[in-house]
Amino acid sequence: MAKTAFAVVALVAIAASFAAGLSGSQVTGSIVGGSGGYLAQGEYVALLTDQPLEVAGERYWVAYSYLPATPSTRNLLIAVNDNTGSVEVGEEPLEKVFRLVSAIDAVMYLEKNKLSPNDLKAFLESQQEQFLGATDNNYRTLVKNQLETKYPALDFSPVEGALEELKAEHAETNDQVLALFEARQLAFSYYAEQDMGAYVDVYNETLEKFGSLAATYRKYRAALRTKVDELANSAELNFSDKENIKTALEKLGGNPEYQSFYSSAVQPGAQVFQSVLDRGMKNAKNEVASTLYVIAKKEAEKAYTNELQSKMASLTDSKRERSLAACGIEMQQLREDWGGVRSVMENPSNSTREAYLAIPERLSKIALDAAGVEQREDDCINAPAAETGSKPDYSLVVNVLVFAAIAIGAYVLYAKYKKMRETPE
Repeated sequence: MAKTAFAVVALVAIAASFAAGLSGSQVTGSIVGGSGGYLAQGEYVALLTDQPLEVAGERYWVAYSYLPATPSTRNLLIAVNDNTGSVEVGEEPLEKVFRLVSAIDAVMYLEKNKLSPNDLKAFLESQQEQFLGATDNNYRTLVKNQLETKYPALDFSPVEGALEELKAEHAETNDQVLALFEARQLAFSYYAEQDMGAYVDVYNETLEKFGSLAATYRKYRAALRTKVDELANSAELNFSDKENIKTALEKLGGNPEYQSFYSSAVQPGAQVFQSVLDRGMKNAKNEVASTLYVIAKKEAEKAYTNELQSKMASLTDSKRERSLAACGIEMQQLREDWGGVRSVMENPSNSTREAYLAIPERLSKIALDAAGVEQREDDCINAPAAETGSKPDYSLVVNVLVFAAIAIGAYVLYAKYKKMRETPE
């Protein structure tokens, strides 16, 4: 019973270790980095995120290589399956992973350039406090309580309507920013492609909403200017009244930053945001091709061992080949096969991914063929030497003579016996 319980606990522990997946240090230390990894000389490796990305039902750690002099420049992206621990080499899943990386890059660009949800929320709060709230109070004090009482015939409803519209647009923009917070929370909780895609969509909608807010503010300013110009040309008002009304309405204009914030930050940020997205989606296939080329090249280099190179250098040495030829061992095909491999491995600028992909299998065959040559050579060198000047073999003649002697002796004995029987007593 105790043994059974122990076995169950062990199986649960093993299952839990697989369910836990890889650690980030495993990915950077032994899979992508390390002696068996995929880094070029002088490169370092880092993780894109602190947890795997979720793409099409799989989880992938994404690591990138970089040089210390330019740490922000990624030389290579590699995706490692969190469940299997293997480097992803499928073109379709890898392209999906890289598209998700592009989405992350785009939203992180905004967050690092003063357009994060927190930045947008802080801006709206400042405008509410410094302008909108004060303007709403001023309108009630100056227009409702003073101007409309003193000049009941004047119509200030266009200004009031524009102000109410601006307040509503500000509130809607604030709600949109709250939705952006929620989308971000979900996107960065699991790094799932659908959640990150939703975050990108909500970000686009939010930036557009700031454009609408700026436009609504321009409409409000236009309503103020129109009313000031209208009253300035009024024949029913004296100069003093006109100046009083103008001063009151100008106080309603204030100096908010809706337009300047949109023009200097939101609009250019949105353009770069879309550019990063478009470029990432467009270049995803090229990124995949680059990654798969490096992986294939590294796998070929692993198979192209120093040991095998030394062995082949020895076997293809001209003196060694003459010795092999003396044993009747033909080296032409093996030499050609090895030459083809060397042509790929020693000319990387002219070698394709397909050529590198074939190298491990080609080297396996070469290694087997080389071992066969060495075995045949050893058999040839250690074979027993043939005897020379041997004596004639008389064993057959001797055997015949012995048999004949026995037969003659038997006949003589039989003849004597017969004779003795025929002689009378």
